[in-house]
Amino acid sequence: MRRLSPPWLPGGAPPDKNPPMIKTRVLTVLSVMLVIALAGCGLASEPEIVQEIPLPTPAPTIVSPETPPDLAAGAAFYAAHCAVCHGQGGRGDGQMVRDGRLQTPPPSFADLATSSGQTPLDYMAVITDGNMLAGMPPFSSYSIQDRWNVAAYVFSGWVTPEQIVQGGAVYEANCVSCHGDGTGNGPQALEIMPDLTAPDYWAEVSNETLLQAISAGISPEMPGFADTLSEAEILAVTAYVRSLAVKGTPGFPASGETVMAEAQATPTATPAAANGEGAGGAGEVAEAASSAEPEQISLTGTVINRSAGGTVPIGAPITLHMFDPPDFAETTLEGEIGPDGSYRFENVPHVADRVYLLSLRYQDVFFSSTIYRLEDASGATIDTAVEIFETTNDPAALRFTSGVMRVTFSQFGMEVAEVLSITNDSDRLFLTDETISDNQRVALRIPLPPGAAGIGFEPGMQGTRFLMNEDETVILDTQPVRPGRDDIFFSYFIPYEDGAIIEQEVAYPFSGPFHLLIEAGQVTVSGTGFEGGGQPVDMGGRAFDAYVARLDVPAGGAISFTLSGRPQAASAGSTAQAEGGLSPLVIGLIVAGVLLIGVGGFLFLLRQGVRDTRQAAIDDLLEQIAALDDRHDRGEIADNEYQQVRTRLKARLARLMREQEAGPGEGGSA
Repeated sequence: MRRLSPPWLPGGAPPDKNPPMIKTRVLTVLSVMLVIALAGCGLASEPEIVQEIPLPTPAPTIVSPETPPDLAAGAAFYAAHCAVCHGQGGRGDGQMVRDGRLQTPPPSFADLATSSGQTPLDYMAVITDGNMLAGMPPFSSYSIQDRWNVAAYVFSGWVTPEQIVQGGAVYEANCVSCHGDGTGNGPQALEIMPDLTAPDYWAEVSNETLLQAISAGISPEMPGFADTLSEAEILAVTAYVRSLAVKGTPGFPASGETVMAEAQATPTATPAAANGEGAGGAGEVAEAASSAEPEQISLTGTVINRSAGGTVPIGAPITLHMFDPPDFAETTLEGEIGPDGSYRFENVPHVADRVYLLSLRYQDVFFSSTIYRLEDASGATIDTAVEIFETTNDPAALRFTSGVMRVTFSQFGMEVAEVLSITNDSDRLFLTDETISDNQRVALRIPLPPGAAGIGFEPGMQGTRFLMNEDETVILDTQPVRPGRDDIFFSYFIPYEDGAIIEQEVAYPFSGPFHLLIEAGQVTVSGTGFEGGGQPVDMGGRAFDAYVARLDVPAGGAISFTLSGRPQAASAGSTAQAEGGLSPLVIGLIVAGVLLIGVGGFLFLLRQGVRDTRQAAIDDLLEQIAALDDRHDRGEIADNEYQQVRTRLKARLARLMREQEAGPGEGGSA
């Protein structure tokens, strides 16, 4: 999409969204794909998962809004789905950028140059269809009103409260005689005047068009103001005119605080007022509230067993974890679960930005709450909850529902990146009786195709969550499978010369679509049920042939296909491994290609799934740290090794805590 800037406007060319591909020797983990899945990829969204995923369908028609977009509602949607990448202030500095997980920062909505050559309709199209090559998913599953609200919010991100005030004064002095209240009802109005308050006019006109019209005029009816108004005044009146067709005050919060919708029960500041410069003194109130944070608080709550017939461990210990950013240094307090399943921590010291999490052990499994902050408090009390589940070792509860395999070729052979989606249909936590060590049991067994080597996982998970059996032919996942859906990401290498039969056994039934992406023009593919998707899929300049099979494979059966032909020499864009995982660009292209062939919401978790997956990882790490402490206390591990392992585990816990802090998960436990 083109971006035009008048010479005197700030900004310049948009950031390059296709940086050079990094070369790598062996594929490993889908780290950024996991991040994209968990945090929403580009826009941190979680569309509804489709059980039977269709091949490409025509994109929905984008039409102008029928009613004025609601900026406060757009701000709430943005905070929940977009800020993790774009940043709370819209400057392209979200948590994924700050952590280095998103290699190319999104453009800044606070820079007028980002939007000057585009209309709100253009923004709406990108929000609806996504921008897969930039790692942004489609939002077509959300209502058209939701999409217009957030489109208006980000489109007006360059506006400041001062500009609205100044622009209103300029409009009153120079424009009201013709345009009146914006509807074209001024005393000197011509017979035909644009309605500046109409949502369709707002949606179809770019900022550049308005700026040029105000500056140079529209001959012969409208005079130009370049000689009578300063550049700042022209910008200000443009901002003011834009505000006439939307509900609320334009602009992002200056300090990056999350803005919630006006419809919520607790009144909050609008985006413009939240920075303390808008009307009503909301910023002063927020500042006063911040300075009045209590020195001590209470945390109360209840342990809830979500399994039918389950019990709550009365009298069992429960731990309150207190983490202080930026390094999430931890302090803990111990409590006890009462006869009614409740617990209470009183006179808890509070410091600014501290976050709270509760954990307990039940059925030899760690469970934890979601993260709580002072903003969740009622007065000086935070109401919390911890959800627990009974366990089951019955594999009938599990089934694979989707899969994606991406295959490229290099001088080393066949490089595979794979995603499997597994569903636990029961109301119990699935965990086998197979033990690996005193503190680890196997949850899932995932056999690999014969010949697979160089297996890789998301950084920090190899040797903690994921292990291999002795001959390294089966992945052992030690994270208990919670009710609902989870995605498992891994990669491997298979020697290849001029043909191979790929057979991957499934330990659990597979019922659903399996997508196969093969580097185009290299080999031919055959296999029962696999059908080609027509034209090759373009992923960042590399073409992939797309195949899909609707599988119904019983447990113990295999996903099978045959590759034939001798591939060309390794292409210049062959992916190369960075330690601990795939190149972020490569992973982004995998996601892009999968979505382009119609997988849609498969790679994006539901909000509950996002929270459950992250909480499960936090539970697992807390359990590992506790077990490590026990071993050290018993003298089974040397001090230096203990400190090294504990530091590594705490570092990963801190990263998950940061993701939870920035991510879309809401209250409740997981």
